Amino acid sequence: MSSWYKSISYYYLPGFLVINLLTGIAAGILQLVIPLYALALKATTVQLGLVTGIGGIGRLFIVLPSGLMVDRYGPRVLFLISTGLCVALIFSLILVTTPFSLMLVMIFQGMAQSVTFMSLQASFLKHLPDLEVSQAGWQRGATSLGFFLLGPVIGGYLVMGNFQWVKLT
Repeated sequence: MSSWYKSISYYYLPGFLVINLLTGIAAGILQLVIPLYALALKATTVQLGLVTGIGGIGRLFIVLPSGLMVDRYGPRVLFLISTGLCVALIFSLILVTTPFSLMLVMIFQGMAQSVTFMSLQASFLKHLPDLEVSQAGWQRGATSLGFFLLGPVIGGYLVMGNFQWVKLT
């Protein structure tokens, strides 16, 4: 491998891994906070299950079109747009007053997250030939670390901490 290829991975990979880690953390925080918010809205057991799982329906509807959109417009543009939509949808949670309206927000959140993760994956796959074989799983590892460990821990701290704007009850 030439030094030119190594310089691409040297500059690209650390920043890209941080973006994946932060995206995973945001999704992990939601994974914990949204069901708690549904309980605060007096959701029934069925509604709680739907709130938690309905984002998957949004992801399912948009996964194929998101791949086509990434191919047409590029991963960077779609990452920025979908991340902006995710942030807007999170801020829209202050308007949610019923479990049903929370389900609607979560369907659209699932769609936006699908495009975000598809953009990240496409960007990584674009640079994969320039990376070492040992670096192939780093993108998934960074996202998983944020989603399954750091995000829920941070979400729990925010809910139980002294952050009045996050408290659910």
